Amino acid sequence: MDWDLRDANMDNVQYIKGIIEIRKTNEAFRLPDSEQIRKNMEFFTLPAPLIGFSLKEIKQSGHWEKILVLINPSMDQQLVELTEDARWSVLADHEKASAKPYRHIEGDKVLLEPCSLFVLAK
Repeated sequence: MDWDLRDANMDNVQYIKGIIEIRKTNEAFRLPDSEQIRKNMEFFTLPAPLIGFSLKEIKQSGHWEKILVLINPSMDQQLVELTEDARWSVLADHEKASAKPYRHIEGDKVLLEPCSLFVLAK
């Protein structure tokens, strides 16, 4: 491993560690079979190239009732309407990722930064 390269990219290293932590602490990201995935995962209808899905009815699989995952692979900001108007805990955005919420947003819209991932939970 190139430790100098790691040190130069420590923000990215910490972000990836946060994404791994989110996955490890939420069984909803590790559903055991295709039947459970079909039951609990629902893709959103979003304009290309955006990707979004929800993990619902997952309270028994962790701390959250519902998790939303939104991906913006484009080089432009994108405004996305959420499935419901609610108070959401932010687990990941374009700057930080953590299994513990580090901020909250309210409402039914979120602005996705370019080339970013957003993970919301309630």
